[in-house]
Amino acid sequence: MPTLHVNKLSYQLDNGIKLFENLSFSLPQGLTGLIGRNGVGKSILASILTKEIKPTNGTFSPDMSVVSFDQNCSTLFERNETIASFLGVDEHLAALNRIEQGGYEESDFELIAENWQIKDEVIEILQSLRLPVNFELLCVSLSGGERAKLSLWKLFQSDAQLLILDEPSNHLDKQGKLWLINQMKNFKGDVLVVSHDHELLQEVDSIYELSSLGLTFFHGAYSDYLCTKQSNDEALERKLFNLKKQKKNVVNQAQKSKEKSQKRASQGNRLRHSGSQAKVLLDGKKNKAEGAASSKATQTKALMLNIDSKQADLTKLKEQIKPLTLSMHHEKSKKAQQLYIEDVVLPFGSKEPINFKLISNEKVHLVGENGSGKSTLIRVILGELRPLNGNVYVNSQIFYFDQHCSLLDAQKNMLETIQKHCAYLNDMDLRTLLAGVGFRGDKVFTLVAQLSGGEKMRLMMLIASHQKELPLLLLDEPDNHLDRESKEVLADALNEFNGSLILISHDEHLINCIDNILKIHLT
Repeated sequence: MPTLHVNKLSYQLDNGIKLFENLSFSLPQGLTGLIGRNGVGKSILASILTKEIKPTNGTFSPDMSVVSFDQNCSTLFERNETIASFLGVDEHLAALNRIEQGGYEESDFELIAENWQIKDEVIEILQSLRLPVNFELLCVSLSGGERAKLSLWKLFQSDAQLLILDEPSNHLDKQGKLWLINQMKNFKGDVLVVSHDHELLQEVDSIYELSSLGLTFFHGAYSDYLCTKQSNDEALERKLFNLKKQKKNVVNQAQKSKEKSQKRASQGNRLRHSGSQAKVLLDGKKNKAEGAASSKATQTKALMLNIDSKQADLTKLKEQIKPLTLSMHHEKSKKAQQLYIEDVVLPFGSKEPINFKLISNEKVHLVGENGSGKSTLIRVILGELRPLNGNVYVNSQIFYFDQHCSLLDAQKNMLETIQKHCAYLNDMDLRTLLAGVGFRGDKVFTLVAQLSGGEKMRLMMLIASHQKELPLLLLDEPDNHLDRESKEVLADALNEFNGSLILISHDEHLINCIDNILKIHLT
Protein backbone atom coordinates (compact mmCIF):
# COMPACT_ATOMS: atom_id res chain seq x y z
CA MET A 1 0.00 0.00 0.00
CA PRO A 2 1.41 3.46 -0.88
CA THR A 3 2.49 5.83 1.87
CA LEU A 4 1.38 9.46 1.90
CA HIS A 5 4.35 11.87 1.71
CA VAL A 6 3.89 15.55 2.59
CA ASN A 7 6.46 18.19 1.60
CA LYS A 8 6.82 21.72 3.06
CA LEU A 9 3.13 22.18 3.81
CA SER A 10 2.05 25.63 5.07
CA TYR A 11 -1.28 27.27 5.86
CA GLN A 12 -1.99 30.94 6.54
CA LEU A 13 -5.33 32.42 7.60
CA ASP A 14 -6.87 35.37 5.77
CA ASN A 15 -5.77 37.72 8.57
CA GLY A 16 -2.13 36.76 8.01
CA ILE A 17 -1.74 34.42 11.00
CA LYS A 18 0.27 31.31 10.11
CA LEU A 19 -1.15 28.13 11.62
CA PHE A 20 1.84 26.07 10.52
CA GLU A 21 4.57 26.18 7.90
CA ASN A 22 7.05 23.88 6.14
CA LEU A 23 5.61 20.63 7.51
CA SER A 24 7.29 17.64 5.89
CA PHE A 25 6.37 14.11 6.97
CA SER A 26 5.33 10.65 5.83
CA LEU A 27 2.19 9.00 7.14
CA PRO A 28 2.99 5.53 8.55
CA GLN A 29 0.91 2.53 7.57
CA GLY A 30 -1.65 1.32 10.07
CA LEU A 31 -3.38 3.42 12.70
CA THR A 32 -1.87 6.87 13.39
CA GLY A 33 -2.97 9.56 15.85
CA LEU A 34 -2.74 13.32 15.33
CA ILE A 35 -2.79 15.34 18.55
CA GLY A 36 -2.21 18.93 19.62
CA ARG A 37 -3.66 21.78 21.62
CA ASN A 38 -6.84 23.54 20.53
CA GLY A 39 -6.24 25.98 17.69
CA VAL A 40 -2.90 24.66 16.38
CA GLY A 41 -4.51 23.59 13.08
CA LYS A 42 -5.17 19.83 13.34
CA SER A 43 -8.53 19.97 11.55
CA ILE A 44 -7.10 22.32 8.91
CA LEU A 45 -4.26 19.86 8.27
CA ALA A 46 -6.77 17.00 8.01
CA SER A 47 -8.90 19.02 5.56
CA ILE A 48 -5.82 19.72 3.41
CA LEU A 49 -5.01 16.01 3.23
CA THR A 50 -8.60 15.28 2.09
CA LYS A 51 -8.33 18.14 -0.47
CA GLU A 52 -11.28 19.96 1.06
CA ILE A 53 -9.13 23.09 1.35
CA LYS A 54 -5.92 24.14 -0.38
CA PRO A 55 -2.67 24.77 1.48
CA THR A 56 -0.88 28.11 1.21
CA ASN A 57 2.21 26.19 0.11
CA GLY A 58 3.38 22.61 -0.14
CA THR A 59 2.54 19.35 -1.87
CA PHE A 60 1.70 15.75 -1.00
CA SER A 61 1.83 12.50 -2.93
CA PRO A 62 0.84 10.00 -4.20
CA ASP A 63 -2.74 10.69 -5.28
CA MET A 64 -4.46 8.29 -2.87
CA SER A 65 -8.15 7.55 -2.42
CA VAL A 66 -9.09 9.31 0.83
CA VAL A 67 -12.39 9.50 2.74
CA SER A 68 -12.98 11.48 5.90
CA PHE A 69 -15.28 11.83 8.88
CA ASP A 70 -16.70 15.27 9.67
CA GLN A 71 -16.64 15.68 13.47
CA ASN A 72 -19.99 17.52 13.32
CA CYS A 73 -21.71 14.99 11.02
CA SER A 74 -22.85 18.09 9.15
CA THR A 75 -23.86 16.21 6.02
CA LEU A 76 -26.47 14.33 8.03
CA PHE A 77 -27.85 17.54 9.47
CA GLU A 78 -28.27 19.13 6.05
CA ARG A 79 -29.91 16.17 4.36
CA ASN A 80 -33.60 15.52 4.82
CA GLU A 81 -33.17 11.82 4.07
CA THR A 82 -34.05 8.50 5.64
CA ILE A 83 -31.67 5.98 7.14
CA ALA A 84 -32.26 3.67 4.17
CA SER A 85 -31.49 6.46 1.72
CA PHE A 86 -28.29 7.39 3.54
CA LEU A 87 -27.15 3.76 3.43
CA GLY A 88 -28.00 3.62 -0.27
CA VAL A 89 -30.52 0.78 0.06
CA ASP A 90 -33.84 2.65 -0.15
CA GLU A 91 -34.54 1.62 -3.76
CA HIS A 92 -33.57 -2.00 -3.05
CA LEU A 93 -35.88 -2.16 -0.03
CA ALA A 94 -38.70 -0.55 -1.99
CA ALA A 95 -38.25 -3.05 -4.84
CA LEU A 96 -38.21 -5.97 -2.39
CA ASN A 97 -41.35 -4.65 -0.75
CA ARG A 98 -43.18 -4.43 -4.10
CA ILE A 99 -42.13 -7.99 -4.97
CA GLU A 100 -43.27 -9.30 -1.57
CA GLN A 101 -46.67 -7.67 -2.22
CA GLY A 102 -47.03 -9.54 -5.49
CA GLY A 103 -45.38 -7.17 -7.95
CA TYR A 104 -43.79 -8.58 -11.10
CA GLU A 105 -41.87 -5.60 -12.55
CA GLU A 106 -38.73 -6.85 -14.29
CA SER A 107 -36.79 -3.78 -13.15
CA ASP A 108 -37.42 -4.70 -9.50
CA PHE A 109 -36.02 -8.21 -10.02
CA GLU A 110 -32.98 -6.77 -11.82
CA LEU A 111 -32.37 -4.34 -8.97
CA ILE A 112 -32.59 -7.06 -6.32
CA ALA A 113 -30.52 -9.51 -8.40
CA GLU A 114 -29.24 -12.17 -5.94
CA ASN A 115 -29.46 -9.92 -2.88
CA TRP A 116 -32.71 -11.27 -1.44
CA GLN A 117 -31.39 -10.91 2.11
CA ILE A 118 -30.97 -7.13 1.85
CA LYS A 119 -33.70 -6.38 4.40
CA ASP A 120 -32.30 -8.78 6.99
CA GLU A 121 -28.80 -7.45 6.40
CA VAL A 122 -29.87 -3.85 7.00
CA ILE A 123 -31.75 -4.85 10.16
CA GLU A 124 -28.59 -6.60 11.39
CA ILE A 125 -26.52 -3.48 10.65
CA LEU A 126 -28.89 -1.21 12.54
CA GLN A 127 -29.06 -3.57 15.49
CA SER A 128 -25.26 -3.83 15.64
CA LEU A 129 -25.10 -0.02 15.74
CA ARG A 130 -27.88 0.08 18.37
CA LEU A 131 -29.95 2.29 16.05
CA PRO A 132 -33.74 2.25 15.65
CA VAL A 133 -34.80 -0.47 13.19
CA ASN A 134 -36.87 1.96 11.15
CA PHE A 135 -35.77 2.34 7.53
CA GLU A 136 -37.91 5.44 6.98
CA LEU A 137 -36.65 7.33 10.04
CA LEU A 138 -35.06 10.66 9.09
CA CYS A 139 -31.36 10.99 9.88
CA VAL A 140 -31.95 14.41 11.41
CA SER A 141 -34.11 12.81 14.12
CA LEU A 142 -31.21 10.67 15.38
CA SER A 143 -29.07 11.69 18.34
CA GLY A 144 -25.55 13.01 17.81
CA GLY A 145 -24.02 9.66 18.75
CA GLU A 146 -26.42 7.73 16.48
CA ARG A 147 -25.61 10.03 13.54
CA ALA A 148 -21.90 9.59 14.21
CA LYS A 149 -22.12 5.78 14.22
CA LEU A 150 -24.22 5.71 11.04
CA SER A 151 -21.78 7.99 9.22
CA LEU A 152 -18.73 6.11 10.50
CA TRP A 153 -20.16 2.72 9.56
CA LYS A 154 -20.61 3.86 5.97
CA LEU A 155 -17.00 5.10 5.81
CA PHE A 156 -15.62 1.87 7.23
CA GLN A 157 -17.28 -0.04 4.36
CA SER A 158 -15.35 1.95 1.74
CA ASP A 159 -12.35 0.73 -0.24
CA ALA A 160 -10.40 3.94 0.46
CA GLN A 161 -6.65 3.67 0.97
CA LEU A 162 -6.70 6.29 3.72
CA LEU A 163 -9.44 7.12 6.22
CA ILE A 164 -9.14 10.43 8.13
CA LEU A 165 -11.29 10.67 11.27
CA ASP A 166 -11.59 14.10 12.89
CA GLU A 167 -12.74 13.67 16.52
CA PRO A 168 -14.84 10.56 15.73
CA SER A 169 -15.64 9.69 19.37
CA ASN A 170 -17.05 13.09 20.34
CA HIS A 171 -20.70 12.05 20.56
CA LEU A 172 -20.24 8.38 21.39
CA ASP A 173 -21.10 6.70 24.67
CA LYS A 174 -18.85 3.99 26.15
CA GLN A 175 -20.26 1.15 24.02
CA GLY A 176 -20.11 3.33 20.91
CA LYS A 177 -16.46 4.07 21.56
CA LEU A 178 -15.63 0.37 21.89
CA TRP A 179 -17.41 -0.24 18.58
CA LEU A 180 -15.37 2.56 16.95
CA ILE A 181 -12.06 1.15 18.21
CA ASN A 182 -12.93 -2.27 16.79
CA GLN A 183 -13.84 -0.75 13.42
CA MET A 184 -10.60 1.25 13.22
CA LYS A 185 -8.51 -1.83 13.98
CA ASN A 186 -10.26 -3.92 11.31
CA PHE A 187 -10.22 -1.29 8.54
CA LYS A 188 -8.18 -2.57 5.58
CA GLY A 189 -6.61 0.77 4.71
CA ASP A 190 -4.60 3.24 6.79
CA VAL A 191 -6.31 5.43 9.39
CA LEU A 192 -5.36 8.89 10.66
CA VAL A 193 -7.39 9.80 13.74
CA VAL A 194 -7.42 13.39 14.98
CA SER A 195 -8.44 13.26 18.61
CA HIS A 196 -8.10 14.37 22.23
CA ASP A 197 -9.61 11.06 23.38
CA HIS A 198 -6.95 9.20 25.37
CA GLU A 199 -8.82 5.87 25.15
CA LEU A 200 -8.89 6.13 21.37
CA LEU A 201 -5.26 7.23 21.13
CA GLN A 202 -4.19 4.28 23.27
CA GLU A 203 -5.08 2.03 20.31
CA VAL A 204 -2.88 3.72 17.66
CA ASP A 205 0.49 2.48 16.37
CA SER A 206 2.14 5.91 16.30
CA ILE A 207 1.40 9.57 17.01
CA TYR A 208 2.16 12.92 15.39
CA GLU A 209 1.96 15.96 17.67
CA LEU A 210 1.24 19.31 16.00
CA SER A 211 2.36 22.37 17.98
CA SER A 212 3.70 25.86 17.42
CA LEU A 213 7.10 24.18 16.97
CA GLY A 214 5.91 22.04 14.06
CA LEU A 215 5.17 18.33 13.77
CA THR A 216 6.86 15.73 16.01
CA PHE A 217 6.67 11.96 15.53
CA PHE A 218 6.35 9.42 18.37
CA HIS A 219 6.37 5.63 18.07
CA GLY A 220 3.71 3.72 19.98
CA ALA A 221 0.37 4.49 21.60
CA TYR A 222 -0.61 7.41 23.82
CA SER A 223 0.97 5.99 26.98
CA ASP A 224 4.26 5.57 25.05
CA TYR A 225 3.93 9.14 23.79
CA LEU A 226 3.50 10.43 27.35
CA CYS A 227 6.59 8.55 28.58
CA THR A 228 8.74 9.65 25.64
CA LYS A 229 7.55 13.24 25.83
CA GLN A 230 8.16 13.38 29.59
CA SER A 231 11.67 11.96 29.11
CA ASN A 232 12.39 14.46 26.32
CA ASP A 233 11.04 17.36 28.39
CA GLU A 234 13.08 16.32 31.42
CA ALA A 235 16.24 15.97 29.31
CA LEU A 236 15.62 19.41 27.81
CA GLU A 237 15.12 20.93 31.28
CA ARG A 238 18.34 19.30 32.49
CA LYS A 239 20.27 20.74 29.56
CA LEU A 240 18.83 24.21 30.20
CA PHE A 241 19.61 23.90 33.93
CA ASN A 242 23.20 22.80 33.23
CA LEU A 243 23.71 25.70 30.82
CA LYS A 244 22.35 28.12 33.42
CA LYS A 245 24.71 26.62 36.00
CA GLN A 246 27.63 26.79 33.54
CA LYS A 247 26.83 30.42 32.80
CA LYS A 248 26.79 31.23 36.52
CA ASN A 249 30.19 29.52 36.96
CA VAL A 250 31.67 31.51 34.07
CA VAL A 251 30.39 34.77 35.60
CA ASN A 252 31.79 33.80 39.04
CA GLN A 253 35.14 32.81 37.53
CA ALA A 254 35.32 36.07 35.59
CA GLN A 255 34.59 38.00 38.79
CA LYS A 256 37.35 36.12 40.66
CA SER A 257 39.84 36.78 37.85
CA LYS A 258 38.91 40.46 37.90
CA GLU A 259 39.42 40.64 41.66
CA LYS A 260 42.83 38.91 41.39
CA SER A 261 43.85 41.30 38.62
CA GLN A 262 42.79 44.29 40.72
CA LYS A 263 44.73 42.88 43.72
CA ARG A 264 47.91 42.43 41.63
CA ALA A 265 47.54 45.95 40.23
CA SER A 266 47.20 47.34 43.76
CA GLN A 267 50.35 45.47 44.85
CA GLY A 268 52.23 46.84 41.82
CA ASN A 269 51.18 50.38 42.69
CA ARG A 270 52.47 49.98 46.24
CA LEU A 271 55.83 48.69 44.96
CA ARG A 272 56.00 51.56 42.50
CA HIS A 273 55.44 54.10 45.27
CA SER A 274 57.98 52.39 47.57
CA GLY A 275 60.71 52.48 44.89
CA SER A 276 61.93 49.00 45.88
CA GLN A 277 61.79 47.72 42.24
CA ALA A 278 62.89 49.25 38.98
CA LYS A 279 60.21 51.10 36.98
CA VAL A 280 61.05 49.19 33.80
CA LEU A 281 60.48 45.85 35.56
CA LEU A 282 57.18 47.03 37.03
CA ASP A 283 55.99 48.35 33.65
CA GLY A 284 56.76 44.99 32.07
CA LYS A 285 54.75 43.15 34.72
CA LYS A 286 51.87 45.60 34.29
CA ASN A 287 51.75 45.15 30.49
CA LYS A 288 51.88 41.37 30.84
CA ALA A 289 49.04 41.38 33.41
CA GLU A 290 46.87 43.68 31.25
CA GLY A 291 47.45 41.45 28.23
CA ALA A 292 46.49 38.34 30.19
CA ALA A 293 43.37 40.10 31.54
CA SER A 294 42.35 41.18 28.03
CA SER A 295 42.83 37.66 26.68
CA LYS A 296 40.82 36.23 29.58
CA ALA A 297 38.00 38.74 28.98
CA THR A 298 37.90 37.79 25.29
CA GLN A 299 37.69 34.08 26.16
CA THR A 300 34.95 34.75 28.73
CA LYS A 301 32.93 36.77 26.23
CA ALA A 302 33.24 34.02 23.59
CA LEU A 303 32.21 31.38 26.12
CA MET A 304 29.18 33.43 27.23
CA LEU A 305 28.09 33.95 23.62
CA ASN A 306 28.35 30.19 23.03
CA ILE A 307 26.24 29.42 26.12
CA ASP A 308 23.63 32.05 25.14
CA SER A 309 23.42 30.54 21.66
CA LYS A 310 22.88 27.03 23.06
CA GLN A 311 20.23 28.34 25.47
CA ALA A 312 18.39 30.06 22.63
CA ASP A 313 18.44 26.89 20.51
CA LEU A 314 17.14 24.74 23.37
CA THR A 315 14.47 27.28 24.33
CA LYS A 316 13.15 27.13 20.76
CA LEU A 317 12.56 23.41 21.31
CA LYS A 318 10.38 24.18 24.31
CA GLU A 319 6.86 25.31 23.42
CA GLN A 320 5.92 28.36 25.44
CA ILE A 321 2.25 28.16 26.43
CA LYS A 322 0.57 30.67 28.71
CA PRO A 323 -1.94 28.87 30.96
CA LEU A 324 -5.57 29.62 30.06
CA THR A 325 -8.09 30.93 32.52
CA LEU A 326 -11.84 31.40 32.13
CA SER A 327 -13.64 33.25 34.87
CA MET A 328 -17.41 32.76 35.19
CA HIS A 329 -17.83 34.55 38.50
CA HIS A 330 -21.21 36.26 38.86
CA GLU A 331 -23.38 37.30 41.76
CA LYS A 332 -25.70 34.54 42.89
CA SER A 333 -29.22 34.53 41.54
CA LYS A 334 -32.01 35.57 43.90
CA LYS A 335 -34.55 33.35 42.12
CA ALA A 336 -35.30 30.20 44.12
CA GLN A 337 -36.52 28.02 41.25
CA GLN A 338 -35.25 28.34 37.68
CA LEU A 339 -36.72 25.23 36.06
CA TYR A 340 -39.53 22.77 36.78
CA ILE A 341 -40.02 19.61 34.67
CA GLU A 342 -43.39 17.99 35.42
CA ASP A 343 -44.31 14.53 34.03
CA VAL A 344 -42.61 15.27 30.70
CA VAL A 345 -42.64 12.47 28.11
CA LEU A 346 -40.19 13.11 25.29
CA PRO A 347 -41.11 12.86 21.58
CA PHE A 348 -37.86 10.93 20.97
CA GLY A 349 -35.80 8.70 23.24
CA SER A 350 -36.92 7.69 26.74
CA LYS A 351 -40.68 7.21 27.17
CA GLU A 352 -40.53 7.35 30.97
CA PRO A 353 -42.05 10.53 32.52
CA ILE A 354 -39.38 12.96 33.68
CA ASN A 355 -39.77 15.03 36.86
CA PHE A 356 -37.25 17.35 38.50
CA LYS A 357 -36.79 20.87 39.81
CA LEU A 358 -33.73 23.01 39.30
CA ILE A 359 -33.06 25.45 42.12
CA SER A 360 -30.68 28.42 41.78
CA ASN A 361 -27.00 27.42 41.87
CA GLU A 362 -27.75 23.71 41.29
CA LYS A 363 -25.85 21.76 38.65
CA VAL A 364 -27.32 18.73 36.87
CA HIS A 365 -25.65 16.07 34.71
CA LEU A 366 -28.00 14.26 32.29
CA VAL A 367 -26.91 10.63 32.02
CA GLY A 368 -27.96 8.12 29.37
CA GLU A 369 -26.87 6.12 26.34
CA ASN A 370 -26.92 7.53 22.81
CA GLY A 371 -30.56 7.91 21.76
CA SER A 372 -31.98 8.06 25.29
CA GLY A 373 -33.23 11.62 24.71
CA LYS A 374 -30.72 13.87 26.50
CA SER A 375 -30.47 16.44 23.69
CA THR A 376 -34.21 16.07 23.05
CA LEU A 377 -34.93 17.13 26.65
CA ILE A 378 -32.74 20.21 26.12
CA ARG A 379 -34.76 21.09 22.99
CA VAL A 380 -38.00 20.63 24.93
CA ILE A 381 -36.76 23.03 27.62
CA LEU A 382 -35.84 25.52 24.86
CA GLY A 383 -39.34 25.21 23.38
CA GLU A 384 -38.05 23.86 20.06
CA LEU A 385 -39.93 20.58 20.57
CA ARG A 386 -43.24 19.87 22.28
CA PRO A 387 -43.35 17.02 24.81
CA LEU A 388 -45.85 14.23 24.24
CA ASN A 389 -47.08 14.86 27.76
CA GLY A 390 -46.28 17.08 30.75
CA ASN A 391 -45.18 20.65 31.26
CA VAL A 392 -41.98 22.70 31.41
CA TYR A 393 -41.77 25.88 33.50
CA VAL A 394 -38.76 28.16 32.98
CA ASN A 395 -38.11 31.09 35.30
CA SER A 396 -34.79 32.34 33.96
CA GLN A 397 -32.89 33.60 30.94
CA ILE A 398 -31.51 30.59 29.06
CA PHE A 399 -28.09 30.40 27.46
CA TYR A 400 -27.72 27.36 25.19
CA PHE A 401 -24.51 25.68 24.04
CA ASP A 402 -25.25 23.08 21.42
CA GLN A 403 -22.78 20.55 20.05
CA HIS A 404 -22.20 22.62 16.92
CA CYS A 405 -21.77 26.14 18.36
CA SER A 406 -24.79 27.40 16.37
CA LEU A 407 -24.91 30.51 18.57
CA LEU A 408 -21.90 31.84 16.65
CA ASP A 409 -22.12 33.45 13.20
CA ALA A 410 -19.45 31.77 11.08
CA GLN A 411 -18.99 34.87 8.90
CA LYS A 412 -18.24 37.25 11.78
CA ASN A 413 -14.89 37.59 13.51
CA MET A 414 -14.44 37.01 17.23
CA LEU A 415 -14.54 40.67 18.20
CA GLU A 416 -17.75 41.28 16.21
CA THR A 417 -19.30 38.17 17.78
CA ILE A 418 -18.68 39.17 21.38
CA GLN A 419 -19.74 42.77 20.58
CA LYS A 420 -23.10 41.41 19.41
CA HIS A 421 -23.77 39.40 22.57
CA CYS A 422 -22.14 41.73 25.13
CA ALA A 423 -23.14 45.13 23.72
CA TYR A 424 -22.94 46.84 27.12
CA LEU A 425 -19.12 46.46 27.17
CA ASN A 426 -16.73 48.73 25.22
CA ASP A 427 -14.16 47.50 22.71
CA MET A 428 -11.23 47.85 25.12
CA ASP A 429 -12.99 45.68 27.71
CA LEU A 430 -13.95 43.12 25.10
CA ARG A 431 -10.40 42.83 23.76
CA THR A 432 -9.12 42.44 27.31
CA LEU A 433 -11.60 39.62 27.90
CA LEU A 434 -10.61 37.89 24.66
CA ALA A 435 -6.92 38.20 25.53
CA GLY A 436 -7.64 36.58 28.88
CA VAL A 437 -8.69 33.34 27.17
CA GLY A 438 -5.84 33.30 24.68
CA PHE A 439 -7.16 35.49 21.83
CA ARG A 440 -4.62 38.29 21.62
CA GLY A 441 -3.72 40.98 19.08
CA ASP A 442 -4.95 40.42 15.53
CA LYS A 443 -6.26 36.98 16.51
CA VAL A 444 -9.54 38.72 17.51
CA PHE A 445 -10.20 39.43 13.80
CA THR A 446 -10.17 35.71 12.93
CA LEU A 447 -13.48 34.56 11.43
CA VAL A 448 -15.51 32.14 13.55
CA ALA A 449 -15.50 29.75 10.58
CA GLN A 450 -11.72 29.50 10.89
CA LEU A 451 -11.70 28.67 14.61
CA SER A 452 -11.18 25.19 15.96
CA GLY A 453 -13.98 23.53 17.91
CA GLY A 454 -12.17 24.24 21.16
CA GLU A 455 -11.69 27.90 20.31
CA LYS A 456 -15.39 28.26 19.48
CA MET A 457 -16.32 26.77 22.83
CA ARG A 458 -13.98 29.14 24.68
CA LEU A 459 -15.60 32.08 22.87
CA MET A 460 -19.10 30.85 23.75
CA MET A 461 -18.21 30.37 27.41
CA LEU A 462 -16.74 33.87 27.50
CA ILE A 463 -19.99 35.31 26.10
CA ALA A 464 -22.12 33.36 28.60
CA SER A 465 -20.02 34.47 31.56
CA HIS A 466 -20.48 38.15 30.71
CA GLN A 467 -24.25 38.41 30.38
CA LYS A 468 -25.89 41.11 32.47
CA GLU A 469 -28.25 38.65 34.13
CA LEU A 470 -27.20 35.26 35.45
CA PRO A 471 -28.52 32.73 32.88
CA LEU A 472 -29.53 29.10 33.13
CA LEU A 473 -26.84 27.28 31.15
CA LEU A 474 -27.82 24.36 28.91
CA LEU A 475 -24.59 22.64 27.89
CA ASP A 476 -24.87 19.90 25.27
CA GLU A 477 -21.46 18.21 25.19
CA PRO A 478 -19.42 21.45 25.46
CA ASP A 479 -16.22 19.46 26.01
CA ASN A 480 -16.30 17.54 22.72
CA HIS A 481 -13.62 19.63 21.00
CA LEU A 482 -11.47 20.43 24.03
CA ASP A 483 -8.01 19.14 24.92
CA ARG A 484 -7.43 17.92 28.48
CA GLU A 485 -6.06 21.26 29.73
CA SER A 486 -9.04 23.14 28.27
CA LYS A 487 -11.45 20.66 29.86
CA GLU A 488 -9.91 21.37 33.25
CA VAL A 489 -10.27 25.11 32.59
CA LEU A 490 -13.93 24.51 31.69
CA ALA A 491 -14.50 22.48 34.87
CA ASP A 492 -12.94 25.24 36.99
CA ALA A 493 -15.15 27.83 35.28
CA LEU A 494 -18.32 25.78 35.83
CA ASN A 495 -17.38 25.30 39.49
CA GLU A 496 -17.05 29.09 39.80
CA PHE A 497 -20.38 29.71 38.04
CA ASN A 498 -22.99 30.78 40.60
CA GLY A 499 -26.00 29.98 38.46
CA SER A 500 -27.77 26.77 37.50
CA LEU A 501 -26.78 24.52 34.64
CA ILE A 502 -27.72 21.30 32.89
CA LEU A 503 -24.80 19.43 31.36
CA ILE A 504 -24.64 16.59 28.83
CA SER A 505 -21.24 14.91 28.60
CA HIS A 506 -19.74 11.44 28.23
CA ASP A 507 -16.41 12.55 29.76
CA GLU A 508 -16.26 11.09 33.26
CA HIS A 509 -13.07 13.02 34.06
CA LEU A 510 -14.84 16.34 33.38
CA ILE A 511 -17.89 15.34 35.42
CA ASN A 512 -15.73 14.27 38.36
CA CYS A 513 -14.01 17.67 38.32
CA ILE A 514 -17.31 19.54 38.84
CA ASP A 515 -18.33 19.93 42.47
CA ASN A 516 -21.76 18.92 43.81
CA ILE A 517 -23.24 17.94 40.46
CA LEU A 518 -26.52 15.96 40.55
CA LYS A 519 -27.11 13.06 38.13
CA ILE A 520 -30.46 12.55 36.38
CA HIS A 521 -30.70 9.30 34.41
CA LEU A 522 -32.67 8.89 31.19
CA THR A 523 -33.40 5.28 30.26
